[in-house]
Amino acid sequence: MLPYSIVSDHSLEKGGSRCEEYIETAIAQGFSRLCLFDYDSMSATVSFLRSCQKKSISPIVGVYLPVSIPELLIYNVQYANRIICQELPAFKCDGEALTPAGLEELISASIAYLKSKAKTKNQRFAARLTAVRESLAEHDQSVLANVCAKLSYIISDPMNVARMGFVAKTTKGYKNLLKLASTLAIKEQAVKLSLAEDSLVNLSLTLSEMHEFGDDVLLIDPLLNDSVLGKFTARGESINQEHQKMLSHIGLHIGITQNAKLTTLSQYADFIKIPFPLAKFAENFHYEEFCIKHAAITKMSLSKLQYKAPVDKSDFIWDQLRLQRYYDGVANEYNVDMTFWESVEDTQVPLGKVVLPSYEIDEEEIATYYCALNSLSLSNPVMIFDEIIQAECPEGETFLGYRRKQYEAYCMRKLAWDGVMTKCQARYATDAGKKEITDAFNMEFGVIQDMGFSGYFLIMYDIIRYARHIGVPVGPARGSAAGSLIVYSLDITDVDPIEYGLQFERFLNPERMSMPDIDVDFGSNGSVGREDVIAYVRAKYGNDSYPFTSVSQIANINRYGVKNGFDFACDALGLMPYYKRYIKSLIASAEVDLSIRSPANITFEQLEEHDGFSKKLKEEPVLNKVTQRAKGLYNKKQTNGVHAGGVVISPTMIPDYSPLGCSAKGVLISQFDKDDVEDAGLVKLDILGVESLSVMCEANAQIERRHQTHIDVRTIDRSDADVFGMINKGLTQGLFQVESPGMQSLIKKLQPESIGELGVLSALFRPGALQSGMVEDYVETKHGLKPLSYDHPAMQVATSETYGCIVYQEQVMSIARLLAGYTLGEADQLRRAMGKKKLEEMLRHKRIFIGRALKFWREDNIKKGEALFPDFKLDVDLSDLVARVPALNLIDALEDGVFASPIKTIEFVGKLLSLSDDSLVAMKSRFNDIAYTVGLFKGDYQQAIYLSVEKALAGEDVALIEEAKIRIYYAISQWARFHWIFNKIEKFAGYGFNKSHAIGYAFITYDTAYFKYHYSVEYYSSCMTYSSKNVLDSFAKEAYQYKRISLLKPDVNKSEITFQAEGDNSIRYGLSKLRDVKEHTAGMIVSTRDTVGAFLSLWHFCAAVNKQHQKNLPVSVLYTLAMTGAFDSFIPDAVKSSDKINGRGFVNVLVGAMQSHPLANHQDIDDVMDMSGYDIYELCTVWCLALHKKGLNDYLKKHPADMDDLSAKVSALLNTINFGKREREKVEAKDVFARIHSILVEYPDMLAFVMGWVSSKTTMNVVDTVFEEKRLSGVYMTSTPLTAIDAYSKIEREPPGKYIDGCPVYIPDVNEEYEGDVVSTVGVVKSIEEKTITNPDSTMFNQKMLVFALEDGMYTLNASIVGTKAVNYMKKFIEENVIIMAIGRIRNSERFGLSLMLEACKRYYPEATGDLIRVPEIKNGKPASRAA
Repeated sequence: MLPYSIVSDHSLEKGGSRCEEYIETAIAQGFSRLCLFDYDSMSATVSFLRSCQKKSISPIVGVYLPVSIPELLIYNVQYANRIICQELPAFKCDGEALTPAGLEELISASIAYLKSKAKTKNQRFAARLTAVRESLAEHDQSVLANVCAKLSYIISDPMNVARMGFVAKTTKGYKNLLKLASTLAIKEQAVKLSLAEDSLVNLSLTLSEMHEFGDDVLLIDPLLNDSVLGKFTARGESINQEHQKMLSHIGLHIGITQNAKLTTLSQYADFIKIPFPLAKFAENFHYEEFCIKHAAITKMSLSKLQYKAPVDKSDFIWDQLRLQRYYDGVANEYNVDMTFWESVEDTQVPLGKVVLPSYEIDEEEIATYYCALNSLSLSNPVMIFDEIIQAECPEGETFLGYRRKQYEAYCMRKLAWDGVMTKCQARYATDAGKKEITDAFNMEFGVIQDMGFSGYFLIMYDIIRYARHIGVPVGPARGSAAGSLIVYSLDITDVDPIEYGLQFERFLNPERMSMPDIDVDFGSNGSVGREDVIAYVRAKYGNDSYPFTSVSQIANINRYGVKNGFDFACDALGLMPYYKRYIKSLIASAEVDLSIRSPANITFEQLEEHDGFSKKLKEEPVLNKVTQRAKGLYNKKQTNGVHAGGVVISPTMIPDYSPLGCSAKGVLISQFDKDDVEDAGLVKLDILGVESLSVMCEANAQIERRHQTHIDVRTIDRSDADVFGMINKGLTQGLFQVESPGMQSLIKKLQPESIGELGVLSALFRPGALQSGMVEDYVETKHGLKPLSYDHPAMQVATSETYGCIVYQEQVMSIARLLAGYTLGEADQLRRAMGKKKLEEMLRHKRIFIGRALKFWREDNIKKGEALFPDFKLDVDLSDLVARVPALNLIDALEDGVFASPIKTIEFVGKLLSLSDDSLVAMKSRFNDIAYTVGLFKGDYQQAIYLSVEKALAGEDVALIEEAKIRIYYAISQWARFHWIFNKIEKFAGYGFNKSHAIGYAFITYDTAYFKYHYSVEYYSSCMTYSSKNVLDSFAKEAYQYKRISLLKPDVNKSEITFQAEGDNSIRYGLSKLRDVKEHTAGMIVSTRDTVGAFLSLWHFCAAVNKQHQKNLPVSVLYTLAMTGAFDSFIPDAVKSSDKINGRGFVNVLVGAMQSHPLANHQDIDDVMDMSGYDIYELCTVWCLALHKKGLNDYLKKHPADMDDLSAKVSALLNTINFGKREREKVEAKDVFARIHSILVEYPDMLAFVMGWVSSKTTMNVVDTVFEEKRLSGVYMTSTPLTAIDAYSKIEREPPGKYIDGCPVYIPDVNEEYEGDVVSTVGVVKSIEEKTITNPDSTMFNQKMLVFALEDGMYTLNASIVGTKAVNYMKKFIEENVIIMAIGRIRNSERFGLSLMLEACKRYYPEATGDLIRVPEIKNGKPASRAA
């Protein structure tokens, strides 16, 4: 009955192995019970239980949690005071012992003293000691500090907190464990949301909580350093009667007698430190893997001196003999009774049985509907329906439970059929359509009813209905749910599954009992969104009567993969960064060779089988070690997160099924992840967000304001040729899922003309499909460049819409059904198995598929052979030949009369043809090649088989020989045909896309394109609102190139918070997108403008915004507004006409000064409404100068003749300008201006001086101003740097020479025609990145490479410099925002497109260079000396 206790990888740095690894080891060692004993987590519980069930091992669930023990605080304080008194006899603690707070302060001060290197550390320490106790300051400080440092572990946790093991004795105890863990999560949430006063105490279980949820829970103490008993024994203390009494009320079931002393238990048997074994890793050779994982999580390196191994090397699963020896020793010598395990039952949790919350139903209405549907009496419908339910209730199910399911089923049926009549009215009007709809509806209803999932459909119906009601945009479809007619008729999706040929079985398979998964996308309409839908779910399906929540989000468990596993392994082993780059290059090379592209990831199996990597593994011991350690991390838990859109709802409360956890942001989540939470019995809802839905909603709002019309995206024409024409030109910026350059290239090749072909795009633009040749086959066949053909006549039905290519997963299912007679349920299971790619499983499925296909087409083959072979049947079933031609030994090769097994069939052919080993290997290779068709097989083997059969049957009847050779060859050729087809669909099944999902997302792609084509200005402006600043430039460029739509600079009098269409071909920049101008600040500006009207001046702007919101705008915000042109309308004419003053710099200086002046805050705004711009300009310029007294003093020094008279005037001027700093009287702004103006008129030189001073403060040139505009806004709006310096004229005036031919090629004109040519162009250097060439096969391996972009403000050309010496030399010339004439050779590659390999350049800005700067040449992979 004794289990082995394990700590899984879900304990992060405390546990090293996965549950599956522990179970395999435990079985090998002969154990029949395992106890999961994780630290602070129960997230591994379901995978532990599931794995135990599969391996028939008895599971026990436990957890190690922090508990709060009041007596422990007393003990810790007593112990610490006693140690201090022993070490420092002069310190008297009798009657004046340190309090817990005083003790904590003393230890904290001691640690700070020991760590400090400050000269004043003695004085600081003495001061802190005096604050604790004056008598302490009299001691030797260093001795006291060392003593206290040794006690620091006392306050590393709260002094009253230790850990305790909790183990479920029964199923009831298991549920209490879930509640105990959830209690800690709620406390953690309170701390993170700052709702708890004492965070330390609130992160542990109190005694009352332990008693509340303590039924059938066993409390045990593993005697670890942080456990209750461990904190005694770690200090050499005995468990005396006082301590026994202190601990007895918490119910420690460890059976320690009162006289037992555990003082030396930690030293017992030299390999164990706990009273029962607790494995931290499965096998002894997993120790290093555990250390790597510990180091990775704690961000340590094993090579560091301070690294200390976290566990003993013996913390693995021992053999039974060693365990028994240990138990005998503990029990006999230390009176520790381990029989408490006998009271612990196996943890029994029903997995996979989902319990749904109840959907509110009008029973009278539904019963009436049922009776009407079945032509029953309507007099007492509820009684009639209940009687029928009672009679039909299956054995093992309660009446109430079955009754609820039936009422939900017919409620769903009623709502769905009403939806059919609304959404499928046109098709239902025809006889064929009526039959098609009725048959599909009844089939789906029967499956959903039988599986008991109607309640789930009703809940999703309710959620979607509510979302639409409050105006939240809902996606047309996501995932396989679009294949259901009932889901469509319930208005959950907008995709008609009949119209698009979608399959219900892909969504819900009666032969695969698992919850359906209805994923739904939501957007935002500006005021309500996805969060409001989640809030509705909480309110509607939550239940406040329970102590825990009924609704929560779901944990997302992040695991180590191949690439980050190598990264962490390298860090843990202390390897240098360059070695990590080297490994990344090896992986990248393998991925290229294996045609693996993101988002797909290479596996360790694929990596180790790769020729290049496997060779290096054998040659390089370091690489081999790192690989083994990375494999040790693979698939183990790394961190916790929150699922993007997953929400679970419980019919009672979440901790009845899953423990709660708490996210970093204080959100309650299930500890179980998305898969485990369903196995535990909770229903999962995927409430996901798609930004494109929000973009269309925003565009619609602008359309309504501008055109007084609303676009109902659910009813638009989805066959608009103009919309497809725009898509096919590659104008896909802002279109859902087709924005990337790769997708644009595919679109231009494929030229989609329907929603179906937009769906094909998603399926083809995947790593496997792109490298398989499928894309080329599809495109060439569609455009008539390649004849359309099918691998088998029956495949025409399945693949005609995709030109014979297997694109969708549903096609794999159809092929299995049409070729081998599978049911759709069986076909779905085959598809799922193909996706897993397990070799043994695939061989089994292949044998079954070929055998069934041969049987399925048997009669067809016989009919085909009747005319050709009248003397015998062309039957692929050779059962009758087994006895007639025993010499061929057919019996060993056939299964149920046909060739089915690949292994047996190939062996038979090999023996029949007497093939050598090499020839047999070659034949196997041919059969596994999907390019090896039946036609090729015929050419290679037909005559050989004929001759071999004739030879083997020499002397037999001629007719028998003829029949045997023809039928055997034909049977093998048909085996080869179906073997080839299976290989093909197996390969494409891995690439195949879910058609339902593809069509659903094709709707969104088309819908975004519809808005973009028909309402371009509104759609582009909405895209800009939702885009990040770094892609804003792309939208602005395409909008201008495609529709000549201009992006207007921000303006405080015209801009809104978001981007807005303005006029027919303009978009006004939205204030909230500007750097440092957040949405709240932009809202302040717009709301002020709405209240007071247009801002008339800078003064008016500052005064109005400050007055309205009682706070000044931050300086950074004012700077951004000034430098991006938002204040351009306030620049005075005098400044505009000056070529010495930067207007934006000028208003930036003024607005900053205005913000700090009292007049801006206290003067009535109306006083300045009729002041002239020049008057305000005079005031502001002098005012700014007055804020810098040094400026006026400089003026007086330069004008000594004016000293006496001007001195008084200056004093008066300063007093006038600064009137509000001392006196708070209300002063008329007009009077202030008048006094200032009179002084300036009297001293015109002073005004000129002021102008000069302002000029000196605003010296930024035009080019830098344009650069700054883009830095702050993300886009050029006023001008471009090239235009600002007239770069085009400069390059055209360059004299011809060796590198310059006088005919520059501007960036927009560079195309494929220039490939291989040397051209000169001009552009701004952007996005510089220095790289190291990591491809070990390159002649430039480990050399530096400088890549950058050249842009002209609208278009971009990639450029590069290769070679370490060349890069080091050119880096001082190629800098960010430098404008250069670039000369180089144009290259074109599929991966990087067009680019320029720089050979020489010339700087135009800043610091223009007179001569060409030549890039050092590279010879034989090494940079040569720079040319003179």
